[in-house]
Amino acid sequence: MDKIEEDNNNKTVQSSHKSTPQGLTFTLISAAFFGALGSSYLYGYNLSVVNAPAIYIKRFYNKTWMERYEEPIGAETVTLLWSVTVSIFAIGGLVGALTVPFLIKVFGR
Repeated sequence: MDKIEEDNNNKTVQSSHKSTPQGLTFTLISAAFFGALGSSYLYGYNLSVVNAPAIYIKRFYNKTWMERYEEPIGAETVTLLWSVTVSIFAIGGLVGALTVPFLIKVFGR
């Protein structure tokens, strides 16, 4: 008789630990929404900050090119240099995100 009660108690305990799926909650939806909105907003903002001084940076490229090679820079070369400048932002973010865990382990938070 004790064995039967023990088995029944085990079944009761096991069944009370079952998790029921909650589905989408307001907290989950808001976290996903603001995470997506926040990251794309910051990325776009930072690109616009880089693009704002485009004229001055292209002038600097042309001035430097003229000092070194004594001829004006080609339009394709300016576009290539500018593209590299803007894309380094994203590459720097990737490299930073990959190296931060190592730096935290070495130097601490």
